[in-house]
Amino acid sequence: MLLLVFTAAAAALLLLRSIRFRLRRQRSRAFSSFRTAVILVSGYMFTLLVVSMASHQRELPVGFSQCFGDWCAVVTRTQVDGTQALVVLSLHNQGNAPQLRPEEPTIRVLDPTGRRIAPRAESGPPFGQTLKPGETVTKEFQFEIPGDMQYPMVWITEGGWVTRFLIGGGNSFLHRKEVTLLQ
Repeated sequence: MLLLVFTAAAAALLLLRSIRFRLRRQRSRAFSSFRTAVILVSGYMFTLLVVSMASHQRELPVGFSQCFGDWCAVVTRTQVDGTQALVVLSLHNQGNAPQLRPEEPTIRVLDPTGRRIAPRAESGPPFGQTLKPGETVTKEFQFEIPGDMQYPMVWITEGGWVTRFLIGGGNSFLHRKEVTLLQ
C-alpha cells in the first residue's frame, strides 16, 4: 500500500511541476517532468502485472483463515446439495482498532473458466458490519450453482477499487485467486 501511495504522490507532484513549467513557457522542462511521471506510473503498472501474472491459485482448506489487514474470514463449513450450496463464514477482527470493517467485502462462487456467481441469500449480520477488537460473527451464504458448473470454488475478497492496484494483492488485476473448494 505504501508503494502505491508513494507512486501516486510522486506522479501527482511531477504532473503539477510539469504544468507549472508549461505555464512559465519552459516546454523542455515541462516535457521532462511529464515524461518522468509517465515512466514512474508505467513502471508501477508493469510491476503490478508481472507479479499478478506470476502468481498461482491457492486452494485453501476449510477452516483456513484469510486475513485482509486486521479482519479475517474463515470458511468454516461448505455443503453442496444438488444445485444448492451453503457456505458458512466466520469473520473476526484481530486488530486493536476500536471499530474495524472491511472496505467492500465480497463472496462469490467461481469455476475455472472465470464464471462468478453471487450469493442468492445470506443470513446473519451484514457482511460489511463494523467489528470491535476480538469480535467474531458468523454468516451463512446460499448459492444457486448451475448444473454445468465444474469444480465450484468459494472466493472471498475485501474488494474496493484501491485493492485492484496493490502489487501482490489478491484482488489486483490478473492476480490468481485464493479459493476454497466447495465439497
